Amino acid sequence: MRGILALLLQLQTVWAVQFMNGYSVSWSSKEDVFSVDMKVDMAVAEWFAFGISSNGLMTNSDIVSIRVVGGNVVVEDRMSSSHYVEPKIDQSQSWTLVSQLIHGGELSVTIVRLFDCTVCSEDISIPFGPTNIIWAAGSTDASGIQKHIFKGVAQNVVLREPTTLPPPTVHILYNSLPPYDHFQELQPDFTLYWKIEGEYVHLGLKFPLAYTWAGVGIAEPIAGSMPGGDFLIIRQSGGTWLIEDRYALEFTQPALDEVQDWVAEGVIEANGYLHASIRRKLQTNDGQDRVIKKGRVTILHALGTGLGFLQHDADKRKLGSVTFEERTQFQPEHSETVTLHMGQARPRNDISTTYICRSFRPLELFNGEDAWITAFQFIPDKTANTHHLVLHSCAFDYKPPGFRKNRFQKYEDHATECDSPLGDVTGGCNQALWIWTVGAGTEYLPREAGFLVSDSNPHGIKSLVIEVHYDNPTLEQNIVDNSTLIIHYTRQKRKHDMGMITFGDPSIAAPPIKPGEQHFQFTCPKSCSRKWPHSIRVVGSTLHMHQSGTSSASILHRKNGEIETLA
Repeated sequence: MRGILALLLQLQTVWAVQFMNGYSVSWSSKEDVFSVDMKVDMAVAEWFAFGISSNGLMTNSDIVSIRVVGGNVVVEDRMSSSHYVEPKIDQSQSWTLVSQLIHGGELSVTIVRLFDCTVCSEDISIPFGPTNIIWAAGSTDASGIQKHIFKGVAQNVVLREPTTLPPPTVHILYNSLPPYDHFQELQPDFTLYWKIEGEYVHLGLKFPLAYTWAGVGIAEPIAGSMPGGDFLIIRQSGGTWLIEDRYALEFTQPALDEVQDWVAEGVIEANGYLHASIRRKLQTNDGQDRVIKKGRVTILHALGTGLGFLQHDADKRKLGSVTFEERTQFQPEHSETVTLHMGQARPRNDISTTYICRSFRPLELFNGEDAWITAFQFIPDKTANTHHLVLHSCAFDYKPPGFRKNRFQKYEDHATECDSPLGDVTGGCNQALWIWTVGAGTEYLPREAGFLVSDSNPHGIKSLVIEVHYDNPTLEQNIVDNSTLIIHYTRQKRKHDMGMITFGDPSIAAPPIKPGEQHFQFTCPKSCSRKWPHSIRVVGSTLHMHQSGTSSASILHRKNGEIETLA
């Protein structure tokens, strides 16, 4: 028999208990909704159950069971009246199945219920402070979950803690809403309106009253994902509408910001729709907010009903983009273009992620003359598989010690699987010129600047390497990608040369954060920046950490003492 272990871990508001190898439960304590993630090794047992017990015994405990019947996950709310009989199924089922995944013999599910149910006589309210969790796993027979193989008790488990976060903003009904300059239909019957006014953005949301909540968020800019996103939530609670500023560090319900930066301007219920108007500063300098920048912004939006706002309809969660404020799109006179092709790149079908590179010689692309890159435009061929692109500047003739040649030279004639040039000291690549992600459009550089391409100038770009990250989660065969990168350039000298500085840990090679510490901080102090031969003007910032952390920020400290969050 496997050893039984009760191990408690706390990560912010998420707790976990591992009952034994292959059986674990984690949960989040947020507002009025209790969310539970369970992992069960189905190769050992066919059902798993856990319950809240004030005294650690089965009698009078509130239990939820998980089992698979005919390939379907069945979640059952139960109450135990005796230590010796199978817990009875409640007449009122308080638990809701949110997600399920069966992979490699392991079942992963997420279930939710309200902390308190005033009309559920067979349920125990999720208690504040320490309590006991009883658990069991066993085989399924005609009687359901009567026959257990393992069982145990986890003592002094905290399922619910009082929150000290500020309350969300409650609306005041207005008779009219402020006018807007722009609008965009995010989904059928879900429209976003906006207006930029000084340092503020005014947003309007319109959606049917059949939904009890709506959310719009600025996605993590590189992956376009929920973790790292900054969210505005409008939801119904107790007969009123709440406006909430939230952020997400994982694929779960976004947490309330410590500072509520969204301000309600008005809410109207009319003709079956909710019209809500809110505002916030474009730049809040709040570490839990994202800057609302000029140009195209990748956003997430969803509609839903039910408990809190945990569960959205399957077809009502979307990824898109919005241009809140146009970025100056300047193209100099005598602008030309050069087109780079991936040339039948073939992502692998035995793994889900493939990196493929191809290199190009600017000497050939620009006829040996100096040029200044002014804009980038990427046209993906396989949109379902193209995750992101990075364009690198490399020294084509660089020969690292012990190598006969730069290893990226072999990518010149055709697209080849590769490791990322980022942080590779043997590759001769010194900067990432541009990063494209899903939803991004043409990137125009500032009017007075450009990336210098030159074979004669020691600071000019000597070689270009395109790196594309392909996703193939279904392991589809015979994918052939012919994506195209269009580079806009001019031969007219720019006033300033563009450059990219990489700080921190570009190859994600730092060791794990030590116990008791919360973050890494990479700093370029003034003792370093003073050594630069000239001053620089920061025009953008991009963050990169894959899944090694939950949140990151780029912060600029000016010499006058001002602090600005760049990304």
